[in-house]
Amino acid sequence: MADKKLQLQVIDPTGEVVVTHHFFYHAGALNTLRLTVDKTEYILDNEGVMKALVKPNCEPKTKGLYYAEPKYANKETGKTQKLFDTLIPVWRVSYINPTCGDKGEALYMTVAAETPEKAIEWAMNKKEFTKHIYMKYYDKKYLDTHKATGNYVIGKVDYYEGDPRL
Repeated sequence: MADKKLQLQVIDPTGEVVVTHHFFYHAGALNTLRLTVDKTEYILDNEGVMKALVKPNCEPKTKGLYYAEPKYANKETGKTQKLFDTLIPVWRVSYINPTCGDKGEALYMTVAAETPEKAIEWAMNKKEFTKHIYMKYYDKKYLDTHKATGNYVIGKVDYYEGDPRL
């Protein structure tokens, strides 16, 4: 099959063409084209006729157009799978030792892990977290986890120094 020419135009709300790009590509008889705009994918056959419209987290539609969850290549298994097949829980690991340091001192880290135990293990292996703990006075009973809620950044360490006047 001969090379084909693809023209992409960006059009403003008034209908004026702002940008035009021309691409030459070689498409076999069974090849498809995928055009991604933001998070929406348009899948076209080699003649440019739309075969499917893929939007993240939408339900299937009829008449050949469908919506599907986004997929990714899992490096561990080597297979393609749904992006949201398994969600890993997010934990908030905290260490508050009232016997040392200034009163009111607190240390927190948000961690994605299968279990609370793995979350604690992961946090304790991070220098950013452990550098705020006086290892001379370290006591495991002051280490705690709970499910993270609200807005959070995974891997972020929050350290609050106490007020020595308390």
